[in-house]
Amino acid sequence: MNQISHNRVLALAAFVLIGICTGAHAQSLSGATSAPLRSAPEEEGFITEQTGVPPAGDIAELQRLTNSNALDVLRASRNGSYGADLLFDGKLGTYYVALLQQRDFWRVVKTQDERRAQAVYATFTRQAERLAEVEMRRIKLEAQKVQTEQRLAITQAKQNRLQADIDIAREQQTLATSRQEQARSELTGLRAQQDAAQAQLRETQGQLGKLQHQLDAGLPAVRRKRGSRGS
Repeated sequence: MNQISHNRVLALAAFVLIGICTGAHAQSLSGATSAPLRSAPEEEGFITEQTGVPPAGDIAELQRLTNSNALDVLRASRNGSYGADLLFDGKLGTYYVALLQQRDFWRVVKTQDERRAQAVYATFTRQAERLAEVEMRRIKLEAQKVQTEQRLAITQAKQNRLQADIDIAREQQTLATSRQEQARSELTGLRAQQDAAQAQLRETQGQLGKLQHQLDAGLPAVRRKRGSRGS
């Protein structure tokens, strides 16, 4: 029994020792793998920085080539704020067909097929013409509106001048009518006064004749010589 117990103790000690060695090995392995994991965020950040920029499209490419004068303009059309361009890169044999709005590239087709480039250019040209129709009608209508407003202003100014003349004429007519009425009233009063004065003059002359006759009563009459003047 003592021998068996001793063997069990030895087995248990060996098991514990194996466990301790296994744990230490596991820790060493985890420590060895932790170093690359610390550098992972740096690598991910680098990758994100490199791939986070969206790839440049044909519009950006055409803008860059245009700014550097690297393309030849084969055809161009403008209709109001819209237009179409056919450009060619002689080094690469590439055609760029662009639809423009306010001189900014709207749509761009990149091809090395000349026929396709010409066909797309014709399509963009027709599209620019259709888009510009409304704008041109608006411009014409705006011009007509300005002209109409100018004519209206001139007509209103003329109307105001005529109305001012009419108002002055009416005022003068009213004043003239008032003066005429006043003159007629004064004339009537003067006629009445003249008639009264004439009547009084006749009456006074009659009285004067009577007084003179009374004064000359009993006196010889005075004869006037022919051809004599005065009394």
